[in-house]
This record gives sequence, C-alpha cells and structure tokens, in this order.
Amino acid sequence: MKSNAQNKLLLLFAIYLVIAAGCTSLPPTEPVRVGGLVFHNNTPQPLQEVRLQVPKTGGFITCNLILPGKHCATTFPARHYRGTPVIITWQQAGARFSSEKIRIQSRRKPAPGNPTTVYVTLNIDGSVEAKVE
Repeated sequence: MKSNAQNKLLLLFAIYLVIAAGCTSLPPTEPVRVGGLVFHNNTPQPLQEVRLQVPKTGGFITCNLILPGKHCATTFPARHYRGTPVIITWQQAGARFSSEKIRIQSRRKPAPGNPTTVYVTLNIDGSVEAKVE
C-alpha cells in the first residue's frame, strides 16, 4: 500500500502533466496579404468620408461618397496584415460616426501568394462588419 505522501506526489505529478500538455505554444499569426478594400453602404442614406484607419501605423484609405446600397472599391500594393486593430469612421446625415477598434477576421485561409480583399459593410443600425476574403 502506498503512503499518503506518495499518493499526493503522484497526484501533483499527474496535474503537472495535464497542465504541461495543455500549455503548448501556438504558432504566430500568419500574415494575410491584402491588396484591396471594398466599403459597402447598407443604409438608406449616402455615406461621406468613409475611412479605414490603422492607428498603429497612421495609414488610412478613404472613400468620399458612397450612395445607399452601393459600394466603393480600391486596390493598392499588397501589404501584410496580422490582425492589427483598425477604426472605421464615416459621416451620415451630417453626423460623424466611428467604430471601436476592430480586428478584421478572415473566414478562410487565403490562397498562398494571392492578395486578398477587405470587405467593410456599414449597416443601418450603425454596426460595422469587416472581413477578409
């Protein structure tokens, strides 16, 4: 029969193994090459000065006017995106609006070497959806 001290030591060792197995390091986020942006106006009013800004770098892209139900698209030399937060700002009916800092999500792994496009949808309720495809 094992002593109480041996049982405790065995239990602690088992807990250590479970914790160590669960603490594997994750690989760094793979950068996504982005080479285009599409803003979509999903509201019944025109949107003005629609801007995606990257506060960390100061970089931004702006579309001056997007009519209701329409979009504004642009391309640019591909850049690597690693999930850095962005802010979307716009004017609507004379009022200024801004999203919180958001991270653009990729729904699927992009094909290697091909630049992807960021799609930003501005909704009637003031919400913003952003994704990479």
